[in-house]
Amino acid sequence: MAINGNEYPVTRKICVKARMSFATPALLGSGEGENTDNDIIRDGSGNVFLPGSSVAGVLRELLPPKDKEALFGNKDKTMSPMWVLDTELPDAVVIALDGVALDERDRFNKIAKPTSKYDFECVDAGLEFDLRLMLVERTNNHAVKPLFDNVLSALQQGKVRFGGKTNRGFGELKCVSLTGVTYSKAEGTLKNWLDFDWRQPLKPYTPETKYIDTRFDTLTAKLKLDGSIMVRDFKSLKDKEQYAHLTANGMPVIFGTSWAGCFRSWLLKWVPNDASLINEMFGYMDKKTTKPSQIKFLSSYLTATDSAVDGWRTVVRVKIDRFTGGASDGALFTSRPWFGGETELRILYPKNKPQYARLLNVAIEALKKGMLTIGGETSIGRGVFKEATK
Repeated sequence: MAINGNEYPVTRKICVKARMSFATPALLGSGEGENTDNDIIRDGSGNVFLPGSSVAGVLRELLPPKDKEALFGNKDKTMSPMWVLDTELPDAVVIALDGVALDERDRFNKIAKPTSKYDFECVDAGLEFDLRLMLVERTNNHAVKPLFDNVLSALQQGKVRFGGKTNRGFGELKCVSLTGVTYSKAEGTLKNWLDFDWRQPLKPYTPETKYIDTRFDTLTAKLKLDGSIMVRDFKSLKDKEQYAHLTANGMPVIFGTSWAGCFRSWLLKWVPNDASLINEMFGYMDKKTTKPSQIKFLSSYLTATDSAVDGWRTVVRVKIDRFTGGASDGALFTSRPWFGGETELRILYPKNKPQYARLLNVAIEALKKGMLTIGGETSIGRGVFKEATK
């Protein structure tokens, strides 16, 4: 039975504004393909936005089933006491990135289809925006306040990701601030809610409960790039470059897609006896089943540790004739790899899955020893890492 407002009157309303920023590009796809194969979602005026329903869906998944229904409602019984408004992104910088299509003949192993790519739009990293959330507490649902604070704590800890490809590091969030205001019947301030405006100054808000992730454990590895790296970007180029290493918000980045692809390929090659477990971890598709990845590779930014050595360099090389294997007469090409610096690899895997951790640690050790390389042009020494000494 749905809640009757007269039977269960409102006792408190809490309005919270979560100032967030995208730490990595966010794939807020609309399913349309006018500009790329997957365009960003826009409103009728062409402005990028996050639908409140999408935000609520992501936040809902932070909670166990019973708590989900208590805070977000049940379509057959109760309305949601938590309100999530649409989020406007007027200052969004939209970028286009490339992906590699999978060969339908071998989707189980997620093998790339030769000479077949697709592109998609993303909101670039660095954008700040406001999530607007409100809790409506009634006489029969006082227990929802800790759940509301639990969700806000998850936002504060950066545990939330929006959009597509979140298993591969896209849409990662950072919390800039939490501010809010409370209107309470007991304190005689509930009637003032009618004058509330999201643009008014709000006081800092501190969640009373702390979010504890019961879903994933984390593996981390601090790495130093031994030489240079090239994960090709054909869109954000300068001058006469043919390609450059990928960036997000102007910073060199290794997306989770690159980490995952290299880890999966290396493990299938060197630990073939565990192929079924590897496919379970990384996900697969066949004619009857689509199994999503059980592990999450977060994106990694490269930071310079020695400004005199680390950074961008323009490289001019001789173009190779694909038929003869020799140099093409009078042909050169220009690229811009990133040299040196450090990064941190972060992998999330389900709790109580030590078999996943075992295989991932095998690959991480191979990465630290230069046996597992990342990106393109590895035949000329790019994409080699070692363990950071600090």
